[in-house]
Amino acid sequence: EALVLQRVIYAKRKKMLGVSHEGTILTGNNLSSSLTLCGHFGEARTFAREQLALATESLGPTHQSTIFASVRLCGSLVEDPAATHDDLNEAVSLAEDALQKRRRILGPAHPSTRFSERVLKRAREKLQSKES
Repeated sequence: EALVLQRVIYAKRKKMLGVSHEGTILTGNNLSSSLTLCGHFGEARTFAREQLALATESLGPTHQSTIFASVRLCGSLVEDPAATHDDLNEAVSLAEDALQKRRRILGPAHPSTRFSERVLKRAREKLQSKES
């Protein structure tokens, strides 16, 4: 039910604000996260890629919503039980990039930086287990 509501909210924001508005992108990032949590990994991955491209183009590569979009894409890759070795390599790369940006912009003690550290750790663990 929550996923249905998030889809409706995203559609309304997109219609009212446009697809590249920061508010729409933030709502899209939240929808991407919910898709992953609900196990819709393929849809989450595709949608997260679209959101990352939109955020990068509209807001720039170092905007927090863009970094959040890359973390959401990473999550959709890492949590997918069918993720390939290439998927997990991509996830690690996305997480490393997000962490580097957040450390530089927000500092090492910021909660978002700490979150990115945990995301990177999880991505590396999944990759390592795939390699074993």
